Amino acid sequence: MSHQISFLLCLLLISHFFSCRGTEEQRSPSSGTPTLLVLQDSLRLAYLGNLMINDYDPESGWFLGFNDWNNEVVLFDREGTIHEQFSIPREGPGAVTGYVVNPKFVNGNIGIFTDAIYELDNKGKLLHKQELPYEFFHYVYGPSNTLYELNGQYLYPKPENEANGRDYVSYYEDLMNGGHILELMDKSGTATIGTMAFPKENPFEKGYFHGVPIPNLFQHGSFWTMAIPNSFEFYVYRATEDGLGLTQAVKVPVEAPHLNQAVPLAEHDKYFQANGNLGSIPGIIFIGKLKNYYLALYVKGLPKTLVSQYNLADPTQRDELLEKRPLEYAIFTEDFKLMEVDLPFPKEIHPFGMVSMEGGQIAGLKNQELFGMEEDFHTVYFYGLKP
Repeated sequence: MSHQISFLLCLLLISHFFSCRGTEEQRSPSSGTPTLLVLQDSLRLAYLGNLMINDYDPESGWFLGFNDWNNEVVLFDREGTIHEQFSIPREGPGAVTGYVVNPKFVNGNIGIFTDAIYELDNKGKLLHKQELPYEFFHYVYGPSNTLYELNGQYLYPKPENEANGRDYVSYYEDLMNGGHILELMDKSGTATIGTMAFPKENPFEKGYFHGVPIPNLFQHGSFWTMAIPNSFEFYVYRATEDGLGLTQAVKVPVEAPHLNQAVPLAEHDKYFQANGNLGSIPGIIFIGKLKNYYLALYVKGLPKTLVSQYNLADPTQRDELLEKRPLEYAIFTEDFKLMEVDLPFPKEIHPFGMVSMEGGQIAGLKNQELFGMEEDFHTVYFYGLKP
């Protein structure tokens, strides 16, 4: 199948976000409700190599770690015991072809969406390969390219049908006007239907390009949340027999968000140039469930007065500037009423590769870059809300 990658920018964005650090200021909650994140536990994982936590399975209690440098999957538990470790096969009859980005637990197995849909067992053996019933490609390709399961059907980011031709402007306009973000495949593998429609009422001005529309998707049982970069608004969907239907839009009233400058849609290729060539888009990067609350983590932009003080052609100055972006979070109730906003996120934990756990915690890797050391093991931190 045709599987051309038109944008790998999201991977670039992640590498920049890794240097994000929260502000030193501590804010107290406006009421007696728990809104401050505190470290509750940790584990040491005896694994040497690049690693991201991609998923957590509450039934087995296993985490799915992924090394995208060598396509290695690491399955480990809450005690740090590694139960399985294997490289995704890239050759032979059981090979996974295409660009592997974000394997996750699907149907109790390892699910991958690249040039086709793949399911592997917990030792890396190919159990099932399902082609899509049409030739396709992606305009946006990166961590959001993930395989899910809904109502016994495969669910994945909706690709573009090769038969419809290639027109990025039309693609962007269609998405902003209510296009589908995800696609469901029926059990026969012969029919697909779009779902999770992007809200037609959104903060993006028509006729302008506001950034690569990489959807950040998060599942919370029967509820899903979705956010698009360069906006401090996220959308809540409920799973039904027909797919994922929008229930509400939730605004995060951050102070001084400093969003990126939009450009005319016809000049979308000049977007990063118009924004200082930082390769960075502010917005919501993680939404997690912590017992009776939701946490929305976001990166703010930088004021132009500050950006102008740096020589962005100098990599050292550019990295120093990127580290100054505020990394903060907001807390909402179960029905998405705001409790607190602009709270500093702990510096010790990587802002990417975090997962929510059934006990009301978020788990994430220690930010080794912050401490200026590279250890021969990984530390996983477990954060929860202060009682």
